[in-house]
Amino acid sequence: MDKLPAELLKIAGEALYGVRWQSRLARDLGMSGRNLRYVIAGKHGGPFELAERLAGLLRHRAQGLAAAASQIEFEAQSVRDRFREEQSRQASPEEI
Repeated sequence: MDKLPAELLKIAGEALYGVRWQSRLARDLGMSGRNLRYVIAGKHGGPFELAERLAGLLRHRAQGLAAAASQIEFEAQSVRDRFREEQSRQASPEEI
């Protein structure tokens, strides 16, 4: 087997770009939209060199998503900490 199955392109394209994925994936893989549509339609398979580029695109997106998730978790923890600190101050009477 020396061709990339079309189903892998569909799965990756939808994961990367959502429902309107074909043109964006073709551009990022360095191929024409027409050639990508031929691969998707099963008229010919994509060369397996695309698999490496596709995996790279997926890894890059995964790294970006992981970084965003970490930043959001950090900010959420900061907000929680400030909220708890404020709640604690309000619950305990201050000395005069």
